[in-house]
Amino acid sequence: MTMQSMIGRFSAKLRQFRSTSGANVTILFALSLVPVAGAVAPLSITAKASSLRSAMQAAADAASLGTIKIASTLTPAQVQFHWGGDVQRIVQSAASHPTVSATYDAAATR
Repeated sequence: MTMQSMIGRFSAKLRQFRSTSGANVTILFALSLVPVAGAVAPLSITAKASSLRSAMQAAADAASLGTIKIASTLTPAQVQFHWGGDVQRIVQSAASHPTVSATYDAAATR
């Protein structure tokens, strides 16, 4: 196949593409990709935030369960230190570093 015949075939296809109305579907599809991509981006951000929230909730639950076993023998400052340290160790792989606080009321557990 010579170069001239390839150029001639390409030119013929290009003219056919311009004159046909069936290609409108292709153009509309290409243009519709922009808003679809714009709608998908916030969904992925929301999914990541939800995953991070779940991980932090699991860390808080695990730290609370670990601290509650020994909380009656600790001062309030020690409870805060122990619980906060547990949460920091559990969440250390997370993107953010949460501020945590804990309190223990012996009267509320009786």
